[in-house]
Amino acid sequence: MQIQGLVTDSQGQPLPGVSIKVKGLTTTAITDVAGKYSINAEGSGTLVFSFIGFTTQEVSIDNRTQISIKLTENPQALNDVVVVGYGTQRKDELTSAVTNVTAEKFNQGGVRNALDLIQGKVAGLSITRAGGNNPNSSPSIQLRGITSLTGDRSPLIVIDGIPGGNLDLLQQDDIESMSVLKDGSAAAIYGTRANGGVILVTTKKGKKGPARVDYSTYFSRDYLIRKPKFLTADEYRQKIAEGVITAQNDHGNSTDFYNELLDKDNLTQYHNLALSGGGDNTNYRASLFYNDFNGIALQNGRNNYGARLSITQKALNNKLNAQVNLATNFNKANLLGGGTNYETALVQNPTDPIFNADGSYYEDPT
Repeated sequence: MQIQGLVTDSQGQPLPGVSIKVKGLTTTAITDVAGKYSINAEGSGTLVFSFIGFTTQEVSIDNRTQISIKLTENPQALNDVVVVGYGTQRKDELTSAVTNVTAEKFNQGGVRNALDLIQGKVAGLSITRAGGNNPNSSPSIQLRGITSLTGDRSPLIVIDGIPGGNLDLLQQDDIESMSVLKDGSAAAIYGTRANGGVILVTTKKGKKGPARVDYSTYFSRDYLIRKPKFLTADEYRQKIAEGVITAQNDHGNSTDFYNELLDKDNLTQYHNLALSGGGDNTNYRASLFYNDFNGIALQNGRNNYGARLSITQKALNNKLNAQVNLATNFNKANLLGGGTNYETALVQNPTDPIFNADGSYYEDPT
């Protein structure tokens, strides 16, 4: 049956992030920002409520569907340790250096890179995209300031415990959570590669229960709102009339080269289909995705598709836990369009044609 309730502190304030577990089972839940939770359990079971800095409390269900409790503060709990990568840290030290963002708190909408999901969510994490809306450009990441004069200043990416991952190969619907390690001592366990900080990415895994099918999609288009100011063909001829530009530079045409570079019919589409489920000892999740990015520039896009498979197997009375993760990614990028083309268009003579009379591209003889 389903059990709901509210978890508060001794002052009656809601506690978000409290862990609720069915004693003796793997069924868990977490309270939301309002301190509310919902969990499935047998009426004869026991719920275990735990939270950092509070005393763990066990409550018998007794066939109740509404259970609300108050947790008591316990400063001694901050002396507990938590495993991070290959080392351990005290919880009171860890919470000041780690920010965890779950899928429920991700930025909603279409993203070009997994980091777009947490942009603006983590203090001190700077994410910039020098390539603008270019679908083939990766964001620039800075977490702990300038840490090297010649080396990479980006944080180390760790995906499911494997360092050196590529976020461009991850899809937004395959990510469970992202944790950002900003403290130097926490990052040090990964060696000098982590001088710029660490971003831990956990992908979604299968959960006990019946087979579940999830499908996610979106379509988007880019539009030009404002373009740089430059001389039109009429304004160029006005400068000729004023004697600023010589008359032989008028080649008899009126061309907006900037406008000619725009793909006004651009359309981006994304599809992700996932199948997951499992039993007491085996859980699985398989996903297929197709992503067709089209930028606003002509001949500038990326076609991306692939699959991800995760299988978790428990054995020897839960003493052995084996996990297999497989991922494949194929992409075809079109890099002809880009920023340098727009720079050229801004300085191109607007009276030049694009094509010669025979259909070949025009080249300025000067």
